[in-house]
Amino acid sequence: MAGIDIVDLPDEEAVAHFRAKRNRDDWHWSFDWRDVSAEEHLTQFTFAKAARLDVLEAVRMEVDRAIAEGRTLAQFTNDLKPRLQKLGWWGEQEMVDPRTGEKRIVRVGPRRLRTIFDTNLRMAHAKGRWERIEALKEEMPYLRYVATLDARTRPDHRRWHGTVLPVDDPWWHSHYPPNGWRCRCTVQQLSERDLRRRGRKVTPRPRDGTRKWTNKRTGEILDVPRGIDPGFERNVGAIDRPRAAQAVLDGKTAAAPPAIQAAAQKLEAGDPAAAGIVGNTVRKSIPADPTKVPKKFRRSAIERLEGERDAGQVGAQTTPQPDPDPARFKLNQAAAASVAEASRLFPRTWVEKAGPLAVRATANTDTYRGAYYADKRIAVVENGSPDNAIHEYVHHLQATLPGFQSYFRAEHVRRTTLPDGSRKPVKQDDVLGFRYREGGYVEKYFGAHYDNVVAGAAADLPDAEGLEVPTRAFQILLHSLHGKEWLHRLAQHDPGMLDLALGVLFRFDP
Repeated sequence: MAGIDIVDLPDEEAVAHFRAKRNRDDWHWSFDWRDVSAEEHLTQFTFAKAARLDVLEAVRMEVDRAIAEGRTLAQFTNDLKPRLQKLGWWGEQEMVDPRTGEKRIVRVGPRRLRTIFDTNLRMAHAKGRWERIEALKEEMPYLRYVATLDARTRPDHRRWHGTVLPVDDPWWHSHYPPNGWRCRCTVQQLSERDLRRRGRKVTPRPRDGTRKWTNKRTGEILDVPRGIDPGFERNVGAIDRPRAAQAVLDGKTAAAPPAIQAAAQKLEAGDPAAAGIVGNTVRKSIPADPTKVPKKFRRSAIERLEGERDAGQVGAQTTPQPDPDPARFKLNQAAAASVAEASRLFPRTWVEKAGPLAVRATANTDTYRGAYYADKRIAVVENGSPDNAIHEYVHHLQATLPGFQSYFRAEHVRRTTLPDGSRKPVKQDDVLGFRYREGGYVEKYFGAHYDNVVAGAAADLPDAEGLEVPTRAFQILLHSLHGKEWLHRLAQHDPGMLDLALGVLFRFDP
């Protein structure tokens, strides 16, 4: 069998694109590739007939390694095959098509792995290449279509070989490769000088027209450009990730099966994967790299919040409040002021909707023990630390903004649920004195587990699951007390959590 000829070396854009894709865990799997739209293939990691989350995770992990390390198809197959055999997902499998109820024999072997490997690597590299094209288009404003001219080349792709058009020409919206299953075409970016030196010039735009294609799985009828396989008719680099996510949120799935329609409706209540897509786009649009210059990244994110979300415009109305136990709590104006100032970091609509709250100061000046939130009352450390004030103010947002906590609770439940549907056990940290569930967080406290819900909480906060997920994420993102170490650690080891926090900040409106 001829080898897969991926010519790109591993690049940061390709790796970032693939890692930004979430497992399609809202309805878990698709029986047929036609059940999933082009936008969903871009923003979700899925493949046909992967009926279990553990199988999906195993394949995703090896695809990630292949993209990041430049691994070959043989290495990918040799490493993945024994894992899939152990999971019982190899050879012939009898499965039921959920749409028709028909039993089907599905063959899982090297050929299926080759398709998964080829499609994901080509799409990831094409996405990374397009980002570089956009970055360089002022100096190199042209693209040339390059086909692999051998016996396997499709006639249409052979005919497009040598087409030279401006980067912004609409033809690239539908004809930027790959343009089909195992398509080996690529593009070459050129400057004016390159055209003159190589004797090339801008060519007429190919006019092949479209053909009607009926998706027999959904009944949807699409106009697909001639020469392009259905599902590849969108430029993978130019699909607007936030728009694609919003299309799912808007429930544009009238022709989709009932399970997908139900999932789209669920997204409207607060889907962490969709928020993560928006957040990833925000993160990649900020020039500073949070793993290298976190201080600059934080400052840029806050400036964007001020410009796009009216953060900094208003602060929460805070009232110093005494406590019956003066040995534990104090009437402290500085503490109230710190909470008001912390609230300014958040979108204006959040602050106005969350409303006023009372503030008292705990006498535990050396630690955060004793700080709490309950029923629109906050206790923060006596020295008025903005860091502690951010943490406790987020609890106020959880309790007062319907829908806010649903993103973080859903993500926490996903991370702490085992393949069989059971939950990871609650553990005890005897040193710091709290209980938690492990969820792949950068620190245990993200997964802190409580038995009681926040007093006076919004109706959509059904329990105490994941209460410390947003408090810690926003502390790390928005306040410099955590400095290089924590934001760097979050961006490097759990970028999905950083994207979730950014996505909610820039997208959620109560």
